[in-house]
Amino acid sequence: MKATAYFFSAVFPVNASERSLKASIEHIEQEPCIRRAGEDSTSTRGDGAGVITLIPPAFGTGRRGGTVSRASGTSHARANPATFLGVRTRRLIAASTANASVMGAVALTDSQIFVEDGAWVVIAILVLNSAMAAAWMIVEVRRCSRTALLFGFWAEAAIVAILLLMELPSEALVAAPLLMAPGLYLLLALGQKSLVVHSAVVLATVTVLTLAALEDGTESVTTIVVRAQIVVTVALGGPASLQALWSRMIRQSQLARRDALTGLLNRRGLADGLDDLASGVIPLGRATVAAVVVDIDSFKSVNDNYGHAVGDTVLTCVAQQLTLHTGPDAIVARTGGEEFTAIVTGPHTVVDQIVASFPTFVSPRADAPPVTFSVGAAILPAGCAPPSTEQLLDAIRDADVAMYEAKRNGGGTVAVAPPAIAPPAIAPPAFAPSAVRKR
Repeated sequence: MKATAYFFSAVFPVNASERSLKASIEHIEQEPCIRRAGEDSTSTRGDGAGVITLIPPAFGTGRRGGTVSRASGTSHARANPATFLGVRTRRLIAASTANASVMGAVALTDSQIFVEDGAWVVIAILVLNSAMAAAWMIVEVRRCSRTALLFGFWAEAAIVAILLLMELPSEALVAAPLLMAPGLYLLLALGQKSLVVHSAVVLATVTVLTLAALEDGTESVTTIVVRAQIVVTVALGGPASLQALWSRMIRQSQLARRDALTGLLNRRGLADGLDDLASGVIPLGRATVAAVVVDIDSFKSVNDNYGHAVGDTVLTCVAQQLTLHTGPDAIVARTGGEEFTAIVTGPHTVVDQIVASFPTFVSPRADAPPVTFSVGAAILPAGCAPPSTEQLLDAIRDADVAMYEAKRNGGGTVAVAPPAIAPPAIAPPAFAPSAVRKR
């Protein structure tokens, strides 16, 4: 009971701290947990280099004849299916929660481990904890949701309550490293900022238990201080180490998806973007989707006559121009030595305008030659469902064929493949005469 008195006297009278804690929790709940990041680069000269520049939480889903609907104003974090905790993650949380209940039940076999009447409180906590473990097996939970936040609060509060109800504060310090478990959960489900709240809870609990143990006098000062240091190291260092490892892995993943030279996506990044688009992970309202393939005309002569450094400059300038023209909602990738692929989504009139006005000329700088590029496009009209990955790849193939048609027309042109609403029984003519625009 001494530990309980220390805890409430140290924490609850400080109204400013309560307001700060509440504000922190509210901020954690509103914080978008899944963000696309990424900047990188790759070299100019190899195949497979590619880049996607700006992928926002909203490029669309349209099938060659279809798109997915999205409620306006829905935040990416809340509309994104990827923000759900996976089945394996939920099972791990359920197993950890159930294991905590088992450990508590084992502790109850010692009638002297808890304060008088404290065992009944612990039993109530364990019953609720077991129910939550079962719920984790069947309930889907989004990251950063109110449900995830409430469970994080419960996990911290339940462990702290059990520690404070132990008869000997020095023994409670031995069990206090269990506070690392809710820290790991908070990092996984609510994000890095939630560790601020977790750290405050751990430090307050350790301070209370340490002061109560020193007053109790059953252990030496050295033993108590060492135990307190171990608790802080484990309960705070574990989540912090996981965060550092997690950040490193994310950074490496981003590097693997980006082209080092242009900063666009590479082939792997483009494939991930297409999968996200097809699965609805990146939702959009009723929209039109266009696949655009761009290839620089006579790029080999630029490298041969001016050197690879100038060739790199040309590639970078083309990448920048494509990114500016297609806008922040487009997927833009470098998919070959001098070839680029873009997926553009939006209202039909906007997509048509972007395709019709696609640039086919760039003049990088005084010591670099102006170059033209051939552009092929395939447009998937708005529909009622996201396109499949196969449909998107078909559109890219159609755009690639159109790009070669533009090259046959002298380069520096835009060719648009005829729309494909349903698989035709007989292949249609490659291009209508009006589909090629000469600049």
